[in-house]
Amino acid sequence: MLLKPGLKFVLFSEVHGTEESPELFGDAVCSVLRSGRKVVVAIEWPRENQGLIEDYLASEGGAEAKIILLSSPAWRDQTSGKSSQAMLKLIDRLRALRAEGLDLKVTTFFGVMLPGDTGQTEVNARMAKHLIDAGARSPGALVMALTGFAHGARSTPASSFLSMATAMPHSRTVTLGLRGWGGEAWPCRSSGIPALCLRTGAEEIPRGIGLLHGPSAQFDGYYSVGKPLRSSPPAAPAD
Repeated sequence: MLLKPGLKFVLFSEVHGTEESPELFGDAVCSVLRSGRKVVVAIEWPRENQGLIEDYLASEGGAEAKIILLSSPAWRDQTSGKSSQAMLKLIDRLRALRAEGLDLKVTTFFGVMLPGDTGQTEVNARMAKHLIDAGARSPGALVMALTGFAHGARSTPASSFLSMATAMPHSRTVTLGLRGWGGEAWPCRSSGIPALCLRTGAEEIPRGIGLLHGPSAQFDGYYSVGKPLRSSPPAAPAD
């Protein structure tokens, strides 16, 4: 599916702060790269973190390089789950893949409210434009984004805003929603106690990626990690 002709953008929608979701995303990136296609990985972080990520990707991944990377503002947020140990592992894996000589770029794309914005719709539209522009700068590359559900879903019925996915070129984009076994995620923790907020029923779906049959209101397909999700704590020490 990820090698389908004409496909340019793949959005993996996740609940931030799990061990398994960034791991499966990394496997998918690796598979596409080893097929011979270029990849642009998009990480849902503020743009000011781009320079430190680039420096780390160009490093040998040693202890000093990790300390410098973890000084990035993105790692200071201890609650969102996007600053998890699993995300650090993913970035280090991307560094190793690029060190092999594989054609891989990484871009950050998180958006914030600007003066004049009336809501999240404008923010999501700018996030989509950043992905589209990143794809235009890398002809032939597949843009693979790891993002939250509210950004990656084609529709958000309970919300008053349009998602990022709605502003992407529909025919060249596949949106994938996390399905399966439930479990824990870092944002669901309260006072260090994990909350089982990801219960999704008894869908024991094998690990992998698949398209949904028939019309889907939110996603074109799904991915499953094949087991209950585990919470991934912050990579950087608390201040």
